[in-house]
Amino acid sequence: MGKDVLDDRYGRMFEMPLELSRSGIKVNCFSLSYRTRGYFHENITGGLEWVSADFNLSHSSGIFSLVKEILEWVKICKPVAFIATSDIIHLAIGQYVSQKANIPLISDLYDNFESYGMSKLPFMNFIYRNALKKSSVVTCVSKPLSEYVIKYCSSDCQIEVIENAVDHAVFKPLSRQESRTKLSLPEGEILIGTAGALSENRDIGVLYSAYKIVLAKNPEVHLVLAGRSSDKVPIPEHHNVHYLGELEHRSVADFYNALDLAIVPLTDSIFGKYCYPQKACEILACRRPLVASSVGVMTDMLKDYTECLFDDGDAEMLAERILDQLNDPVVPDIAIHGWVDQSVKMKKLVEAIR
Repeated sequence: MGKDVLDDRYGRMFEMPLELSRSGIKVNCFSLSYRTRGYFHENITGGLEWVSADFNLSHSSGIFSLVKEILEWVKICKPVAFIATSDIIHLAIGQYVSQKANIPLISDLYDNFESYGMSKLPFMNFIYRNALKKSSVVTCVSKPLSEYVIKYCSSDCQIEVIENAVDHAVFKPLSRQESRTKLSLPEGEILIGTAGALSENRDIGVLYSAYKIVLAKNPEVHLVLAGRSSDKVPIPEHHNVHYLGELEHRSVADFYNALDLAIVPLTDSIFGKYCYPQKACEILACRRPLVASSVGVMTDMLKDYTECLFDDGDAEMLAERILDQLNDPVVPDIAIHGWVDQSVKMKKLVEAIR
């Protein structure tokens, strides 16, 4: 959905430090902003302070000033650990600071960062792997990712899986009618849809192809989409297709609750096979029926609900699954972690390396 950690106060990079601070740990966050916002410094809560500086590749003063500020803070506060996350540049900063200050480094991988566009820049993969090699602990969003990065880590590095979670105060079952009204969606129609990046690496094209098949068999089905669209995979033009643009965080819960069926398309790529789809967690927390690509963790997560899985890239199979789910909905009974649960795991790791 193109979220920004400071604008939206959402997701792993915000929720994890927030819950750590609520547990009694003093947390200082430092980040680079790829959106122009200027210097940012705020006490989020009593135990969570955040500093952000602008960064772009043509003008690198932001990164140097931020690193200088971090090192000054380290001298004063003497942290017990430094957690680096977000992307390769932030891992590089973490590795440099931890080595300079002689404090343990925890690298938190919420995706396979090698799948990001940044990794195509010169030396970036070397920098990434070097940061992992120098880490005392590496936390991974999925088991497949933990098994993949072990080859980059030192023999004495502790590798742990900390999966994504949801804010259960936001993502929960809501009135379908009220959710549709809030989003100006038709109340009496059959709605299927997906939210997030509507791009090639999310295999959105297979959903568009499957929808054409579904329409031919049931012209009453509507397709609802939310998120950043891609010119490479244009949104289908049809009077039953509703594009809501990019939604605010809390509106995403209404989006899923408004649907009769949610779709989680993924490609079997260096991104898809190692990610832990946030949208799947949110859909399941809202107790809505879903159909997902049988890729990476989704295959294992839904192993007892094979009627909710379709083969990567198979539009005909997806269309069949959609029609079956609309006819006889299946809501997987799967417990979804809250951020408090996951922060407890991180806190134990921090305390263990003091």
